[in-house]
Amino acid sequence: TGVQMFALDLTQPYCLYVKKGWDTMACVKLKSQFEWDSVPVGLATTALQLDAGNAKETLPFVMDLDWFAPEAYKWTLRSSGFVWTCAMVTVVLRWWGPAFGWDWVDNPLVLMGATVIAGAYATYADFSAMKWCIVPWLQKVKKLALMRCTMPFHCFLVIQLSGTWLQIFTIQNNAWLMVTASKENDALMDLWLYLWEHSMYGMLPHSTWTKWITPKSGMFFFWLVSTSQLIWPLMTSVPWSRSEQRASFPTRNADDARVNEYAEISISRGQGNWVKFVPEAFYDDFNTLWTELVEMVLEVLGFPVIKGHYRESVANLALASGLRYTGSMWLSYPRQRIDEIIKFQEGYTVKKANGELEPLPQGWELRAVKECRKLARCHRNRVFFILLCKFALQVNLQITFIIIKRIHQKRLNVLGLNNVVGIIALASLLLTLGVEILDIIGIAGIFFRMRSAVIGTILTVGKSSKVYAADDFIVDEEDASIQS
Repeated sequence: TGVQMFALDLTQPYCLYVKKGWDTMACVKLKSQFEWDSVPVGLATTALQLDAGNAKETLPFVMDLDWFAPEAYKWTLRSSGFVWTCAMVTVVLRWWGPAFGWDWVDNPLVLMGATVIAGAYATYADFSAMKWCIVPWLQKVKKLALMRCTMPFHCFLVIQLSGTWLQIFTIQNNAWLMVTASKENDALMDLWLYLWEHSMYGMLPHSTWTKWITPKSGMFFFWLVSTSQLIWPLMTSVPWSRSEQRASFPTRNADDARVNEYAEISISRGQGNWVKFVPEAFYDDFNTLWTELVEMVLEVLGFPVIKGHYRESVANLALASGLRYTGSMWLSYPRQRIDEIIKFQEGYTVKKANGELEPLPQGWELRAVKECRKLARCHRNRVFFILLCKFALQVNLQITFIIIKRIHQKRLNVLGLNNVVGIIALASLLLTLGVEILDIIGIAGIFFRMRSAVIGTILTVGKSSKVYAADDFIVDEEDASIQS
């Protein structure tokens, strides 16, 4: 007798079997390897039970990411606040620091320090958020891929964390360049004026470049636009008023839950009282500031009322604070979820006369479309904030500003760390651009797969007035309905 430790990869399927030969013992082996070099004598018919010492029996169970998203949400919200607070503190120091004789605030090492502090906390928040989501995520996704290339988890992790640091640097650098342009506005005005008067916009009045569109005003305006990367997720992802939860999953206290051999979850309410947890009855949507604004003002203009959900909110706040590791989950998980809905025709659930819930294929097309819409909303935000606000607008202005600043420094025969910072900033923006374009291509592929699967049903029943499927409802056999 003895104890044998096995290290398992959550992304791979395994077989638990009893090895007989020199000795007899329970073993775990990759399913592909087991099928290659092992001969099964018989298959177990009972559920797997693992002895965890004094802990309760453990059964394997496929978990839903929505149950754990509220815990990850807390970390993405904290990270958003911390990262942008670092950027704001840098702006305040550079604006008012010289008044106290703090000339060191203009040293580029301050930018590096702010990036390191914000990046360190963002990395910690990235890991803390994924701690709650990694198991349900990998249960669905199984294989991690980047640019359609499957890779080991540690390689995937290094690439995504590198993306997180690049995003943090762009947030801090945008604030830094805004203050730099404001301070050096007068010194760079001659070169700024020469550049624009000899460009295709030279027909505009001279005052356009000296009073209205100056290095100071241009960089300040585009920096304000870039702050929408934080403002919009806060408006659409932070609860303004919470809907009542019908059931809650005990994410922080696993001892209060147990799973039986029929894969049913029960939650302890104390004194031996166990209540059955029904996943179909779980929901925790909430109104946001944007939801309230639409309901009060904008609904008459045709704006749809969309409630917030924690899974979608985590994706939006990961965008706000640049958490690429957490953000990567919100592309791969919905993609796998959509594929499962289409492959297994997972429709909505019907409540039978005996009180049991039975999933039916009816409405699987609607579920696939709704899941795709959630994914599209998250990446619409990425396209707007990253591609438009950062790249289409800011990159052009930053390149112009860096060129003018280098010419000015060359005239004075003074070169400094700002040149290195500028090159790093542009390189990080271009790398981020490449990653975002690849994500857009992936989203387009998901949409076309979903469209080809549901277009037949849509063309058949799309013009009918008869209800084909219920949206977010558990339908009773007697035509009653309970919101889920």
